[in-house]
Amino acid sequence: MLIDDSIISAVTGHMNGDHADDNLLIARAFGYPLAASSRMVTLDAHHGEWRVTDAAGEHELVLDWPGGEIVERAQFRREAVSLYREACRRLGVTPREEHAPSPHATARHGGGHPHEAAHAPAHGGAPGHGHHGTAEDSADDSFARRLREATWGDHGDSEGATFMTDVIRGKGTLDDYIALVVQHYFMYEALEEASRQLLDDPMLAVLHPGSLLRMDTLERDLRHLRGDDWRNGLSAVPATADYARRIREVADEGWTAGIIAHHYTRYLGDLSGGR
Repeated sequence: MLIDDSIISAVTGHMNGDHADDNLLIARAFGYPLAASSRMVTLDAHHGEWRVTDAAGEHELVLDWPGGEIVERAQFRREAVSLYREACRRLGVTPREEHAPSPHATARHGGGHPHEAAHAPAHGGAPGHGHHGTAEDSADDSFARRLREATWGDHGDSEGATFMTDVIRGKGTLDDYIALVVQHYFMYEALEEASRQLLDDPMLAVLHPGSLLRMDTLERDLRHLRGDDWRNGLSAVPATADYARRIREVADEGWTAGIIAHHYTRYLGDLSGGR
């Protein structure tokens, strides 16, 4: 695959912005046990590169992707997770819940740790710290894992977009943030109308508790940000209008699975940081 600057920026930005602790864990597990800081600086189809700092100075740490050459963008997340989980195993750290080993995974090396595999040399850092065939592989075929992998490229594109990066990192202007809240207003207006259908089924109502509802909060925010006449001039950009229109189409069709899919995507991304 062609790995251009936009992909490198999206992946490294995500790792350094959202997973700084993971970078440090990886550095300490793969050659620099006293690392004080670690940043991912670049990557290609075969390995990732980190800049590590410890008491002895600054070092380059290059680690092969555990699963071999990357041919699809979605694989970057899988390989980063593999390195993280192997780092946890080496350091005796319990992985975060979303990256915990699958309970269905089985040992592949004669009764050893279910995610152990043969070691291969890493480039830079201490020799012999590459790791192949670990963690995030076909042994965990859960729906959550497949969904994360399938949407990783879109997730990276969103995080790599200049507008969202500026807002998330506090570099955007107040007007930028207000514009984002306005678009959320139109998104959630459509979504919460559609999601009322879930309340008709006791088994589905649990997916849409009152604590999730955002419209009242969005209206209060907009009144604070735009004044008492906050509705004046309020409009959705074309992409938001199309998005809201699609949600309403799904609801009009009575397609429950489609409503749940939109509900999951919106609330997961905005309220749980994608986790």
